[in-house]
Amino acid sequence: MPDAISGSSLKMQQAIQSLSKTHPIKERPKAGQVPAEGRDPVELKKACAELESLFIFHLLKEMRSAVPKAGLLTGGRGEEMYTSMFDAQIARELASERGIGLSTLLMERLGSTSGPEEKNSGKD
Repeated sequence: MPDAISGSSLKMQQAIQSLSKTHPIKERPKAGQVPAEGRDPVELKKACAELESLFIFHLLKEMRSAVPKAGLLTGGRGEEMYTSMFDAQIARELASERGIGLSTLLMERLGSTSGPEEKNSGKD
């Protein structure tokens, strides 16, 4: 039995090593290290809108959960699925139109060319 465990752990280590060779985690840039010139503004805008959509979806979900359910007239599991899909679509529509301003703030912050170090260096 110990041989089977050590054999499977060896296979696991080999799998991890092969994955780390194909996807080197250590070489990926950390937050804030990607230069602004390397960012695609269209992709950044899309990602910010998706994040705002997700935020609105969770906001709607929490608001809906705060409303007490009617005793005899609940729709059961079907109603939960429908309202979840409905909230997701409303969130997408809100974020794609004007939104709540979250994507605009994210675009301003992530699209800026100067990092936090450069902004603080001029204040001394």
